[in-house]
Amino acid sequence: MTRKIAAFSHKLLILILGLASLVLAVGLARGERTEEIVSAAIALAVGAIPEGLPAAVTVTLAIGVARMAKRRAIIRKLPAVETSAALR
Repeated sequence: MTRKIAAFSHKLLILILGLASLVLAVGLARGERTEEIVSAAIALAVGAIPEGLPAAVTVTLAIGVARMAKRRAIIRKLPAVETSAALR
Protein backbone atom coordinates (compact mmCIF):
# COMPACT_ATOMS: atom_id res chain seq x y z
CA MET A 1 0.00 0.00 0.00
CA THR A 2 2.86 2.36 0.80
CA ARG A 3 4.37 1.69 -2.62
CA LYS A 4 1.06 2.47 -4.33
CA ILE A 5 0.76 5.74 -2.43
CA ALA A 6 4.34 6.62 -3.36
CA ALA A 7 3.64 5.87 -7.02
CA PHE A 8 0.48 7.99 -6.89
CA SER A 9 2.40 10.85 -5.28
CA HIS A 10 5.06 10.64 -7.97
CA LYS A 11 2.45 10.76 -10.75
CA LEU A 12 0.68 13.67 -9.05
CA LEU A 13 3.97 15.56 -8.75
CA ILE A 14 4.77 15.07 -12.44
CA LEU A 15 1.27 16.21 -13.44
CA ILE A 16 1.41 19.33 -11.26
CA LEU A 17 4.90 20.27 -12.47
CA GLY A 18 3.79 19.74 -16.06
CA LEU A 19 0.79 22.02 -15.63
CA ALA A 20 2.87 24.68 -13.90
CA SER A 21 5.44 24.50 -16.72
CA LEU A 22 2.65 24.82 -19.29
CA VAL A 23 1.26 27.91 -17.54
CA LEU A 24 4.75 29.39 -17.41
CA ALA A 25 5.43 28.70 -21.09
CA VAL A 26 2.08 30.05 -22.27
CA GLY A 27 2.43 33.16 -20.12
CA LEU A 28 5.92 33.89 -21.39
CA ALA A 29 4.81 33.26 -24.99
CA ARG A 30 1.99 35.79 -24.55
CA GLY A 31 4.47 38.37 -23.32
CA GLU A 32 3.37 38.54 -19.70
CA ARG A 33 5.74 39.92 -17.11
CA THR A 34 8.15 37.23 -15.92
CA GLU A 35 7.61 37.94 -12.19
CA GLU A 36 3.83 37.67 -12.51
CA ILE A 37 3.80 34.48 -14.56
CA VAL A 38 6.37 32.74 -12.33
CA SER A 39 4.31 33.73 -9.30
CA ALA A 40 1.15 32.38 -10.97
CA ALA A 41 2.86 29.09 -11.88
CA ILE A 42 4.12 28.62 -8.31
CA ALA A 43 0.66 29.45 -6.92
CA LEU A 44 -0.88 26.89 -9.26
CA ALA A 45 1.62 24.22 -8.21
CA VAL A 46 1.05 24.86 -4.50
CA GLY A 47 -2.72 25.14 -4.86
CA ALA A 48 -3.00 21.92 -6.87
CA ILE A 49 -1.94 19.75 -3.93
CA PRO A 50 -5.10 18.81 -2.02
CA GLU A 51 -5.21 20.14 1.52
CA GLY A 52 -6.55 16.90 2.92
CA LEU A 53 -4.06 14.63 1.16
CA PRO A 54 -1.80 13.98 4.19
CA ALA A 55 -4.83 13.15 6.35
CA ALA A 56 -6.26 10.85 3.67
CA VAL A 57 -2.94 9.01 3.34
CA THR A 58 -2.70 8.60 7.12
CA VAL A 59 -6.24 7.22 7.37
CA THR A 60 -5.64 4.86 4.45
CA LEU A 61 -2.46 3.49 6.01
CA ALA A 62 -4.19 3.12 9.40
CA ILE A 63 -7.00 1.10 7.81
CA GLY A 64 -4.41 -1.12 6.13
CA VAL A 65 -2.59 -1.72 9.41
CA ALA A 66 -5.90 -2.53 11.14
CA ARG A 67 -6.70 -5.12 8.47
CA MET A 68 -3.24 -6.64 8.86
CA ALA A 69 -3.69 -6.78 12.64
CA LYS A 70 -6.97 -8.69 12.24
CA ARG A 71 -5.10 -11.28 10.19
CA ARG A 72 -2.27 -11.35 12.74
CA ALA A 73 0.20 -10.26 10.08
CA ILE A 74 1.99 -7.71 12.26
CA ILE A 75 5.07 -8.87 14.14
CA ARG A 76 6.58 -6.87 16.97
CA LYS A 77 9.88 -8.69 17.18
CA LEU A 78 11.84 -10.45 14.52
CA PRO A 79 13.77 -13.16 16.36
CA ALA A 80 15.42 -14.43 13.17
CA VAL A 81 16.86 -11.01 12.43
CA GLU A 82 18.02 -10.58 16.00
CA THR A 83 19.69 -14.00 15.94
CA SER A 84 21.53 -13.36 12.70
CA ALA A 85 22.73 -9.98 13.98
CA ALA A 86 24.01 -11.61 17.16
CA LEU A 87 26.06 -14.13 15.15
CA ARG A 88 28.14 -11.42 13.50
